Amino acid sequence: MSSLHATGNSTPLSGSRSGRENDDMETERSQVSERAAQDGTSTLQLRLYQREMLEESMQKNIIVAMDTGSGKTFIAVSRINTELERCPPHKLAWFLAPNVALAEQQHNVLSQHLPSFQTRLLTGSDGVERWGEQKIWDEVLHNIRIVVSTYQVTLQPQALRPPSCSWKKVLLDALGHGFVRMKQLTLIVFDEAHHCTANHPANRIMQDFYHRSVKEASDEVPAILGLTASPVVNKRHKGLEILERNLDAISRTPKLHREMMLQYVHQPNLLRLLYPSNTFDMQVPEALKLLRRVYAGLDIDEDPYVIKLKAASSSTNNSSLLRKVLLSHKTYCQNQIKGFLGKAEHVQLELGSWATEFFIEACLRNFSKAIAQDDYGTFNSLEAAEKSYITSALKNVWISIPKVQDLTEDSQISPKVKVLIDFLDTEASANFSGLVFVQTRAAVAVLAHLISRHSRTRDAFSVGTFVGASSNFAKKSAIGELVNMKNQTETLQDLRLGRRNLIIATSALEEGIDIAACNYVVCFEKPPNLKSFIQRRGRARKSESTYAIMFEEGSDSGTMSTWDDLEDEMRQAYMDDMRRLKEIQVLEAQEEGARVFKIESTGAMLTLDGAVQHLYHFCATLTQTDYADAWPMFTFEKSAMKADTDAVTARVLLPSSVHKDVREACSSSSWRTEKFAKKDAAFEAYIALYRAGLVNDHLLPISFDLETEEARSAIEKRPNLAEVPAQLDVWSNLVAYKWQGQPRLYESSVSITYEGVTILRMLMILPLGLPNIIEFDLHWDATNSFSVVITPGRSAPYDQEHMTLYAKCTALLLRSIYKTRMESEGTDFACIFIPNYIKDDPLWLEKAGESSPAKTLLDTGICQPQIGLIYDVMNNRTRHIFHGLESIPKDAPEHLLNGAQAENGQCVDNGLCLKVTKLPKRADFLHKVMPQNNDADKEKETKYLYLSPSRCEVDNLPFEFSRFAMFIPSIMHQVELYVAAECCRTSLLSSIQLNDLSLLVTATTASAAAEQTNYQRLEFLGDSILKLFTSLTVMAAHPNWHEGYLSGKKDHIVSNSRLASAAIQLGLAPYIRTIPFTGFKWRPLYVSDLLNHQRKKKRDMSTKTLADIVEALIGASYIDGGFRKVLSCLAIFLPEIPWAPMSQQIQKLYDIYDISIQYPPNLVQLECLVNHNFTAKALLVEALTHPSHQGPNTSASYQRLEFLGDSVLDNIIVKTAYSHQPSIPVLTLHLIRTALVNASFLAFVCLNHSNLTTRSDPVSDHNGNFSTVEITTFCQIWSFMRHAAPEIRQAQQSCVANYNSLREEILTALRLGQHYPWALLCRLEAPKFFSDLIESLIGAIYVDTHGSMEACESFLEHVGVMEYLRRVMNGDVALLHPKEEIGHLADIEKVNYVVRMEEKEEGDGKLWKLKCEVWVGERMVVKVGDGVSRMEVETRAAEDAVRVLKADKREMAKEVV
Repeated sequence: MSSLHATGNSTPLSGSRSGRENDDMETERSQVSERAAQDGTSTLQLRLYQREMLEESMQKNIIVAMDTGSGKTFIAVSRINTELERCPPHKLAWFLAPNVALAEQQHNVLSQHLPSFQTRLLTGSDGVERWGEQKIWDEVLHNIRIVVSTYQVTLQPQALRPPSCSWKKVLLDALGHGFVRMKQLTLIVFDEAHHCTANHPANRIMQDFYHRSVKEASDEVPAILGLTASPVVNKRHKGLEILERNLDAISRTPKLHREMMLQYVHQPNLLRLLYPSNTFDMQVPEALKLLRRVYAGLDIDEDPYVIKLKAASSSTNNSSLLRKVLLSHKTYCQNQIKGFLGKAEHVQLELGSWATEFFIEACLRNFSKAIAQDDYGTFNSLEAAEKSYITSALKNVWISIPKVQDLTEDSQISPKVKVLIDFLDTEASANFSGLVFVQTRAAVAVLAHLISRHSRTRDAFSVGTFVGASSNFAKKSAIGELVNMKNQTETLQDLRLGRRNLIIATSALEEGIDIAACNYVVCFEKPPNLKSFIQRRGRARKSESTYAIMFEEGSDSGTMSTWDDLEDEMRQAYMDDMRRLKEIQVLEAQEEGARVFKIESTGAMLTLDGAVQHLYHFCATLTQTDYADAWPMFTFEKSAMKADTDAVTARVLLPSSVHKDVREACSSSSWRTEKFAKKDAAFEAYIALYRAGLVNDHLLPISFDLETEEARSAIEKRPNLAEVPAQLDVWSNLVAYKWQGQPRLYESSVSITYEGVTILRMLMILPLGLPNIIEFDLHWDATNSFSVVITPGRSAPYDQEHMTLYAKCTALLLRSIYKTRMESEGTDFACIFIPNYIKDDPLWLEKAGESSPAKTLLDTGICQPQIGLIYDVMNNRTRHIFHGLESIPKDAPEHLLNGAQAENGQCVDNGLCLKVTKLPKRADFLHKVMPQNNDADKEKETKYLYLSPSRCEVDNLPFEFSRFAMFIPSIMHQVELYVAAECCRTSLLSSIQLNDLSLLVTATTASAAAEQTNYQRLEFLGDSILKLFTSLTVMAAHPNWHEGYLSGKKDHIVSNSRLASAAIQLGLAPYIRTIPFTGFKWRPLYVSDLLNHQRKKKRDMSTKTLADIVEALIGASYIDGGFRKVLSCLAIFLPEIPWAPMSQQIQKLYDIYDISIQYPPNLVQLECLVNHNFTAKALLVEALTHPSHQGPNTSASYQRLEFLGDSVLDNIIVKTAYSHQPSIPVLTLHLIRTALVNASFLAFVCLNHSNLTTRSDPVSDHNGNFSTVEITTFCQIWSFMRHAAPEIRQAQQSCVANYNSLREEILTALRLGQHYPWALLCRLEAPKFFSDLIESLIGAIYVDTHGSMEACESFLEHVGVMEYLRRVMNGDVALLHPKEEIGHLADIEKVNYVVRMEEKEEGDGKLWKLKCEVWVGERMVVKVGDGVSRMEVETRAAEDAVRVLKADKREMAKEVV
């Protein structure tokens, strides 16, 4: 969940959370009093010394220098409140904090004490680095008056991310990209202001924007307020002056009311803890000796990085780099093991032998566990060879080290630790609360463990740890990392609540973070500078607390006095009333810092200092590919213009996915250092990217609205529902209005057919014509159905006499069924129904009216269809269907007689009774009636009733008309569907000119409507067509875009949010049918009622449904008129996209390629292999070029063609499956697509397809005579891939070995198996480039043949894809992934996969293999081993579990039977 939230009087955004309780801020908390006013908010009562600082800050920029615990935050709160009350309402106060914990703490304080102003917290979890548009910043800051953010946020780690790209500076970058202007800010508060030096983001804000604005007088500048307990970091005399100059502020501390401040700030007692030097030779543990030998024995020539450089040493840059590495031995593997050894040596020196043994053993145990679980954590960015090298090097240490002995009094710990143990043992009490500061993260973990295990301290102390987060995610050392970072927040909370009483920490806990006040603080090493001395001392702020610093005997322990004197000197300096801030000295900008590129429209600015970071940021947006370096490559050479100097120039080469026109740039001039030459080259490259349209006016990589929507969703968690107009009611919105006056009338013939014979013809009259013939079925019961055909007929003028007669006829029909729901006198029916012969038989109405005694049936001839409904007068006139006259069967049950038998058991009425069945109460005959499974119900369903004629009446209206009256609700519903669809066709979609209206009915019917058809199959087809059309359009429109941009733009266009928005804007929602027809409580529709009806105006609809309907309409357009009508449909819904006929788009793509290009001769074999001769050979070259390739003919990598080929492949699979007869259910269609475009399946296709080729090899006989012999070899697609990474060759060989061992098993499964071979394909462990090659070749063939789907299908047929598609379409293969299937079988029980590593003997050594347990609920269902990857072993385990669960269900079914 995002931490981004707002507070204030407006509605809080979702995702907000209550702040952490500041219950340990004793000094500040005592200042808060509850306001007596009704609003219940709290206000601050500033103490006099705080008010003194506030008043000074109102006069000028100041840095408040006050001790920890003196209430600096509340000065800032009051200063912000005062500033916001007097400044214009569009201005912001911005509070900057050094870390997330402190930012959250300060945000909570500001929110609580300034509730009238909305506040916003911005941290790394909000994805600020992805807010690449002004719109998102405007929305985030809308109505916000106070922003609290960290100085910088950590970007998510990516493989091989360079250190220079690991951080994003929130306010600095917002200013740099023009999203926030300096003139928008009224006040900036710098918490821990002493950081504002050098290249810190705080100083960059001041130098690049504040001071520049002052100098150029270009913008208003905000007021500045700094907060710090230690404005001077070290003993440099100029430090305070520099800080003040940077912040354009003067340092201040209370003078008039200083004595009051001292009442609230408790200075601890200073204590020196002296420990003896290590005069004796402490025993070196065996584990450390082994680790030393491992490092000493490392061979630099065997290092994976060196091997990689040697393999690629053909380039000048790699050769130079190789020489440097061989001299320095600085590789990742060397540094890892060296760093591990260095930490172990430090632990040995500081903590002793026992601690060293524990440290090495624990680190190796963690490392081994990471390997066993296939979870390398921070090692994820490592290449396989590096992982293997480190594992192999440390294996001997792990195997050989002895078990760590229990910690006892005799264990070897350092004299320094013994002194600390003595101190803690002496001071231990129930009220103890303390911190111990140590230098390294390793020491934190080991010392905490040691204290928690030592007999003198383990019962008295509950120990926690706290360390800082590393800023470098590139290749962070992890072997020596023992502290669990996830528990750090809980550690501080535990200290506050008393669950822990001792924290071992690094300097990360010195400043800012709100922790409980302690009564003991110990510095295990001497504080490195004055700032640390003061900050650590401030942690011991309880009354009568102790601040202890450890010194070695004989060392200079007078440092503390020096610090005290310097602190007093500095305090006097910033207490001097007469001292004024010196004039800011503006030094002449040196040449290297003067270059600026500014976008006037946005204010975004590129400087030399920021150019390299900008360039890395751009490269981070490129598609990240295994085995290819996605970062810019810089090379340097001596300047030809200044050969007699050391001046250098730089050249930068961007990855091959960047268009060739802007892939390379050089520095504009020569420089004295490589550093500035690199900046200049990056500056030129970035300007070129901007001019090519690859970065926007904010100097950011192009982003798309989809990213904005995702970012916005982090701010406001919107439900996936949209409020849209109500469903169109044709009868009230259209037909009723048409009836007004004397409209022209339209007749339609309604034919009812049963088993191929027309049994009734009726006429339907409406004031509008039907668009076309409407055909559907009506289901009388589970076995009998009627076919209905409504055929539009002639139109005629309104005739009052005829209409009066027709209305009476309609009333007669309806009253036979719906009499109790009708108005007694109403005849203004919305839809008129009459017999088709009414004009020839005007007396029909009279003959069909009223009813007669049923006894008349005994005297007249019986024509069963002409007999009307039977009314049981003795039973509330219950209606029955007549089936003839019969004597009562002897075996008829008593409950079926219903008065047909007299008391003497004899049949009344001359031995005959009425054989009837009850009239169904249903009004919905559109949905099939499911047969009853219950035998008793079935018996009731098939038995007739027997009624005495003397107690019954018979309707004079023949039953065929009453039955038709029962069908009227269903008929009118079908008419409504088609009339609504026609309205849509002739209005919104008129430009498409759809012919088949039934396609439109289907496309606009949601599954919720429960109609006979719905949009899902058409949506499946339309989704693929939209994807193909969009991919083609985006590629043609942007020939210089890399695949990352193309995917982003395509995803935006086809996103559900965009399509749903298009549907709403166009007004499509009223035509979407979501309300199911049930006929429940149906009543005849009167025009007068419809005109007065209060219509529902709005309804909620899923945005996915809206988007799916658009895709279904695209699918309908394709079926009705091919891509020509698809183009018209797209132009309606997405008019902002430059759609064009596919032939034009493809021609644009084709024209990009030089058809005269020469390509390697060996590619002739590949053309035979793919069964296509390329006209534009450059397409084939590009389709084979991996992103790692740098060399001749490298116009681009295959990524753009793979992007297109993915859409073409998808379209071929989808259209083929959609067209299959009989029709395939939509869920199966999705499974087919997933299986056929699966990357592992395509990789197998790539590996498996080959041609035989021959060559002649020389051989000699025993006499030395030579001849030749013909050798047959296989020619395979993957072998033609062009790349420049040695690791790719290794990956190919490894995958081919897997393929050779699995080939026959996979082929058998594909040809004969009943299940899709999910696990077998996973076992291939095929790198993505295998499947990429298939898709890029499809894309190349598609462009080369000017869009011929037949040519692409021919290629897929050639490689075997179409053959397998035909097999799965026949339904012979179960395609559901076993992990999904087991979820269905488990029902409500939770499925859990437990994966572990197991060591297996193989040959002369051991191999690590994965094993997986599948748990369903509390039961372990299966356990499998010998896994090669987590995905493979989980899939295989799921397959076995499915078999077990299915067998269990079969057994349970047998037991039930």
